[in-house]
Amino acid sequence: MGSGNKGSSAQLVNYLDKENKELEKNANRAPSRNKEIEIRSRQQYFFGHESDAVSQMKVKEDIDKNIAKLGKKDAKYFAPTISFSKDELKHISTIATGGRSVKNTTQMNNSEFGRYNDLLRGYSRVVMDNYAKNFNREEKGLKSGKDLVYYAKIEHDRAFKGNDKEVRFGNAKVR
Repeated sequence: MGSGNKGSSAQLVNYLDKENKELEKNANRAPSRNKEIEIRSRQQYFFGHESDAVSQMKVKEDIDKNIAKLGKKDAKYFAPTISFSKDELKHISTIATGGRSVKNTTQMNNSEFGRYNDLLRGYSRVVMDNYAKNFNREEKGLKSGKDLVYYAKIEHDRAFKGNDKEVRFGNAKVR
């Protein structure tokens, strides 16, 4: 992001909340109070290894203050991405819906949507456990994802820009 990962994480955290901002706009334009509540219920909080609902402010604060043993020119944070294939997402949605086939998360009821997100969070935590182990610093206390300062964000709706590869090759439209 703009600071080259050397300054505050604020710009990255704000960017990662883009889907919630779009949902908020849609909720404000909802034709009924029930639809507004339904749309807002689809917003996702950041999550960490042991917490499912973390505010943007806490994420920025924790990441920005985690600078012990870093030099002025060292990157202060990283933004790894876990990207599932269509088949993997279909498999996860089938588990979350009890075998019901859906095209996307908007076809899930609130309970199914919650299970789906729980599965994604659980998988992400396993990935971060493996990530921590790959540092090979267990003797220094880095044994699992619990020992890392990290936050993650689930996105359900991929928006594309005009210069994205998917748009250039005709596989997606700009939104």
